[in-house]
Amino acid sequence: MEDVKGFARDLELLALAVNKMQARLNSIVGDRQVETPRREPVDSNLFLMRRHQVLAALGIHEKVSRASWSHDRVDTIIFDAWDHQWQRDEKTGQLQRYPMRTKHHYNLADSRENPVRGHTRWQHHVDMVLGGYRAAILIMPVQTDSDDPNRRTRGWLPQYVTGEIQDAGKGQFWFHADEVVPI
Repeated sequence: MEDVKGFARDLELLALAVNKMQARLNSIVGDRQVETPRREPVDSNLFLMRRHQVLAALGIHEKVSRASWSHDRVDTIIFDAWDHQWQRDEKTGQLQRYPMRTKHHYNLADSRENPVRGHTRWQHHVDMVLGGYRAAILIMPVQTDSDDPNRRTRGWLPQYVTGEIQDAGKGQFWFHADEVVPI
């Protein structure tokens, strides 16, 4: 069993080295647009991953704080999007939109009055996307059976959601889903 764990760790180190080399090559080539891979969506609710595994699959290899709700990949902001806050299509159950800045969810005024690291960072990242500096994708934590659904996770779904943030007026901004892509 130790051999398998060692082999898995060696593969992680190799993947990290390859990603670092790719970043160096990209810096030599210049500022080119990095595209998110397009694949056919599948039912990926087969197993859960740890957040660092999902982020690594999306190009973020450094450790992130447990208090981080959003993650800057340089070309894209990756937001954690809780399942119970998604609005879904009533007929199909497909993801439609997720609150990014509303009166009840991720409130900008509350972020300024009562700064909390994850909340404040989230709002800054929303501003970066709204300003056109970054694209946005969402990853989905799965909650435990805790009393507070935003507190604890069992893991993350092995997928991400593409789309865009749209202004709904009166300071309301929602992420509108285009596609669910498996990792």
